[in-house]
Amino acid sequence: MKQEKDFKDTRTYADVVKGVSKPTANEFGYPVLSSSSSSSISEEGVSEVELITCEHDKKPAVCKESNCEYTAKVEKVESEKTRQGLTALFELGCANFCVNKAMLAKYNDDVSMAASVIFTGEISDSVLFAAFKED
Repeated sequence: MKQEKDFKDTRTYADVVKGVSKPTANEFGYPVLSSSSSSSISEEGVSEVELITCEHDKKPAVCKESNCEYTAKVEKVESEKTRQGLTALFELGCANFCVNKAMLAKYNDDVSMAASVIFTGEISDSVLFAAFKED
């Protein structure tokens, strides 16, 4: 009979955190991060990865557009229902025109469904491809 190995971790909590310094906390008990700690996030708050550009504007897709730029793009859209949806998504805080337009196209201009998927972060690869494809 073959003997099965037990892969259960039998270490105690003290064994796991041994040698790790206790974090400093503020008066509310939240950890205080030292300014000397290195981070993979740049000063602009954008992760240091290759940025995808949008076909409608050659800016990084992660930048939030101003109201004037977004509104100008919305005005160029032919469908009134799509224009209303794009405006509603922008007012909800979804500020990327390309993603908003692709989401509305996928969900037949259903703003609540598009917003729900955007806020939960469950945007499919096909939608991202459609939003950021290069011509």
